[in-house]
Amino acid sequence: MAVFLFAGAFFGDYVDKQNNFETPLYTILFSILSFLLILFSVLKRETNQNDKN
Repeated sequence: MAVFLFAGAFFGDYVDKQNNFETPLYTILFSILSFLLILFSVLKRETNQNDKN
């Protein structure tokens, strides 16, 4: 999970540097999207485990 969060932040930082943004807009955006993807994945996995029991 930490890998996905790191990848989102790294990719956002890369895009920010390519576009010469002073505000880390894409870093924040991709970090939040990565976090939401992780949260969705965990919730879906837990829901599926509860359905099996």
